[in-house]
Amino acid sequence: MQLNRTPCMLLLVILFSACEKKSNTPAYNDQPVIEGYLRANNYASVKISRQIASSENVVYSNNNLDSLVVTIKDADTVYNLISAGNGTYIDTNLIIKEGGQYTLQFVYNNKAVSAITTVPYLPDNYTQSATGISIQKIDSNSTFTPGSFTMNDPIELKWSNPDNSYFMVVVENMETSPTLIRDTTDSRFQVRSFRNEPAIINSYAMRDQQFLYFGRHMLVLYHLNPDYAALYTDNSNSSQNLTNPTTNITNGLGIFTGISSDTLYLQVNKK
Repeated sequence: MQLNRTPCMLLLVILFSACEKKSNTPAYNDQPVIEGYLRANNYASVKISRQIASSENVVYSNNNLDSLVVTIKDADTVYNLISAGNGTYIDTNLIIKEGGQYTLQFVYNNKAVSAITTVPYLPDNYTQSATGISIQKIDSNSTFTPGSFTMNDPIELKWSNPDNSYFMVVVENMETSPTLIRDTTDSRFQVRSFRNEPAIINSYAMRDQQFLYFGRHMLVLYHLNPDYAALYTDNSNSSQNLTNPTTNITNGLGIFTGISSDTLYLQVNKK
């Protein structure tokens, strides 16, 4: 199994954007921002940051982000996470289990910060309709005559979803120096990954035009909790989240959630 960092990186941007906006409220409240993604079969890791205020006249707490006492409780066992610097806390002895329930706790600005999450089970019956496709290279010398350019049938990804869970597919090119399918200087057509938004689904179809590079691709299926999906939904569809960002943290901002995933692979060849 191979895990992909992209969704968490994207949510990192969403979280900090929302938190900076929230600091414009008249009464500034110094709260920590949590980025905790507990991934099944990986060790525990949590990132703690400070909410940044837009005003220069606010007073921050004197908490050192690298000297907090951060714990995660797994059943009846409490693990003391170790600072890895830059607000990141880890424990390589705590391997996250699918279906496990975990509680995060620490004190910040004299308040007890806490959150609880359950890790989704690994995706079941994850399959693909094809392991490779061939796409025609498009450049300034390309000429097309009627019938000379044909599209492949969509690649269908399917999995079981008996309990109506949220899923997200992230497709990412794995090549070190991949070749563009369409020669262009437009950055919009040079992105190495694409995804669907979290949704209650059991299939996803990929079409030729979604692939921008030749080479080997990871097709990572993420099984998500509703709180992760809510963060996407609020950021995309509502202006209210700019002052009231979605969070499942008591006395804090951000997210502490469980994630599980499975990975398939697809080869995109030059026709």
